[in-house]
Amino acid sequence: MEAGMLGPTLTCRVTVTEAERATVLSPSALWLRYSTLSAVPEDDSSVFTTTTRNATTATTIISFSLLYTSHAGPYTCRVSATNATPSFSPLITLTVKLPTPTVNLSQDASGLLYEGSAVTMTCAATLPPSVDTDVNVTVQWTPAISSDRVSISTPSSSRSPFTSTLTISPLAIADTGQYYCEVTVHSSSQYIVASDPGISPRFNLMVQSVEQNLNDTVGSGGDQGSTSSTLIIGVVVVIALIIIASIILLIIVVFVLRRRHSAYSLKNGFKLENSEKKTIQSRPPLMNPMGK
Repeated sequence: MEAGMLGPTLTCRVTVTEAERATVLSPSALWLRYSTLSAVPEDDSSVFTTTTRNATTATTIISFSLLYTSHAGPYTCRVSATNATPSFSPLITLTVKLPTPTVNLSQDASGLLYEGSAVTMTCAATLPPSVDTDVNVTVQWTPAISSDRVSISTPSSSRSPFTSTLTISPLAIADTGQYYCEVTVHSSSQYIVASDPGISPRFNLMVQSVEQNLNDTVGSGGDQGSTSSTLIIGVVVVIALIIIASIILLIIVVFVLRRRHSAYSLKNGFKLENSEKKTIQSRPPLMNPMGK
């Protein structure tokens, strides 16, 4: 049975026979941890004990509603009664399997990395609270790289969470690929079974050469230069169009003003001529001195 799941129910029953009823009184039964011969402690959330007794029988039932790794091990039922020697039932072994750990993978860099740089990936595994005893973990990285450029740290804790890191420095083109970690949990106790392996999501590591990076940078710079030149040409064209439009508008304004000035001058000249004619006509005729 797996830790964190519904556990078993253990039942112990003792019955006093008719031949013993005259001397054997008040039978009782009690479940014990065999390793310590101590009573199984009740827990409001995981362990419940029910006991019924009468003059001839006694029954005790222990129920594991939520199984913890600390529940693993052998159990025995001790039966006793007045005027009788206590005895123990055969052992019942409760084996608990460790749950599959939840595994996540993170890294200190993302996206495209370049040759000669470094990356560190962290594998983190967690277990539920039902694993309440010390355990060990085994972490396997894939792909397995055997190189002096690679360093791997192993978990030092015996309780969740557990972490392992994989560092590659300096990076090489050959390091490109998918990386993930696989974590298995196991215990030194013979009554606790190792977990199924937990596998992390995959991380796509892409390593690009420095030469390719320079080429991309140059190409990107050329594109930016072309874009800048196009932008400058566009601005110059717009400014030229504005200047041409301003000149045309100025010519039109000057032309209109000159037309108006010519019309005004012509009109004033006509008025002046008429005025002079009227002045000449209004003058009295000159008298001929010979006619006197």
